[in-house]
Amino acid sequence: MQCEVIDINLTATFNFNPFTDLILEANIEKDGVFSHKAYGVYNGNDNFLLRFSFSEIGKYHYTIISNLTELDGKTGEIIVNPCQKKSGPLVINPENPSKLYYANGTPYQLYAFECDWLFAIDYKSETNKLERLINYFSDNHVNQIIMNVYANDLKFNNESWILDKNLRLEHNLGNDDDIFPFKGSNSNPDFSELNVDFFKHLDKIIKLLDRKNIIAHLMIYVWNKKVNWPDACSIADNMYFDYVVKRYSPFTNILWDISKEALAYGRCDAHYIINRILRLRKLDTYKRLLTVHEYNFCKKYQDLVDIISIQSWDLDIYKETRRLTSLHSNKPVLNLEHGGYEEGPYQVFTGHYTNAKTCLKRNYHIMFAGAYSAYYWQPLSWCITLMPWEATPEPHFDYYKHMIDFFTTYDYSQLYPVDKFGQFSGGGYLLANTENTLVVGYIPKENYGIGIGYVDHFKGIGTYRFFNTITGEYTSKVPLSGKARKIISPFEEDTIVIIDMRA
Repeated sequence: MQCEVIDINLTATFNFNPFTDLILEANIEKDGVFSHKAYGVYNGNDNFLLRFSFSEIGKYHYTIISNLTELDGKTGEIIVNPCQKKSGPLVINPENPSKLYYANGTPYQLYAFECDWLFAIDYKSETNKLERLINYFSDNHVNQIIMNVYANDLKFNNESWILDKNLRLEHNLGNDDDIFPFKGSNSNPDFSELNVDFFKHLDKIIKLLDRKNIIAHLMIYVWNKKVNWPDACSIADNMYFDYVVKRYSPFTNILWDISKEALAYGRCDAHYIINRILRLRKLDTYKRLLTVHEYNFCKKYQDLVDIISIQSWDLDIYKETRRLTSLHSNKPVLNLEHGGYEEGPYQVFTGHYTNAKTCLKRNYHIMFAGAYSAYYWQPLSWCITLMPWEATPEPHFDYYKHMIDFFTTYDYSQLYPVDKFGQFSGGGYLLANTENTLVVGYIPKENYGIGIGYVDHFKGIGTYRFFNTITGEYTSKVPLSGKARKIISPFEEDTIVIIDMRA
């Protein structure tokens, strides 16, 4: 099917290291014209995996090139049928480069949640937590999971981040040496081979996310989670990196991130990150979007990334984000971490802001500044894996579900920050479309009312209504008479006012 991963399982004998010395490629043609190259990987025992995906329908022909005698020169045909359920991979639209789209032209209204230890859930036993959790994300309209390929333990400068002394051990997946992408363990690694079972489990996760149209924001490295990585650019390092790229680039729901906090912790420099980017671009024939979780790198080498990642905890997050979206107006900007980490039954890593409504407010401020943001809940974003339905009270995924539903109803891809709209200024944050016929304003609950009387554009046409950022409730639309000087929200929470003058 269109945009679906197609796995072809192959069998062959070999007498070399299949992780470092394997050549397994397929040249793909459509109607006699070269389309792209696909790579295969070793999949354990005498098995090899050749993985494809196709964004366009039609009949494709492939020819294998390999140093495996039994496979070299083999050919095959794949017929790709239409799939209405898939929107395709994420792309940059050159006509609107600051916003994200799917390949079929549908706007991608990004709602991300960070779940770094997703790779470890149900790794050792089938509890059905993994599938239930991904369904939970989907039911709450999460459409991107920020995740590590692998991480080990949640410690920083040899001090545990986990503050709660009543933590039940079964909820802590950190420091489990039996889960490791290489042979051996994190404390005693064998860097000569990879652990295929680790990647088979990661396959399951990526496929479950894909089935729910959730983007896997895959951070290939992480430096501050006590991982015993091989030396940079060593044979083992390249083996791991190449294997990840070859195995997962065919998935249409992949967004690459070279490393979490890439230039922090003294692990590498910009030259290494550039090396990884160029290596990935060569191997990823599907051209998935790429970012680096490090603003200083993105700022200096913005031509190498598709998305500008920032990590700003500023008190005035709106002002700082406006500065950055103005500076990078030709790229989508994503604030991966803004210091808002909603608390739960366990205290893990508190950041600067833990109150659920304050965290939500900061996400809205980032969105109204023209960027995208991410949601964190302490007992699931890191190595603590308390399921949301096990918590009392449950985390406020509902707040963010309302947020993304709002920006789908009022298409975020067509809204841009403005400082002033007539005399509608100073009381909140504003987004407007390019025709100024749709204006939405984020109004803090402390505001008594919104002055609109002298906005020339109104002229007695259109409507206004309010949206409750906590409950997702809308008021009825009220006609703009041209005489009103002030409109007052009926809600006691932060509100969005929608002034709609479209025909």
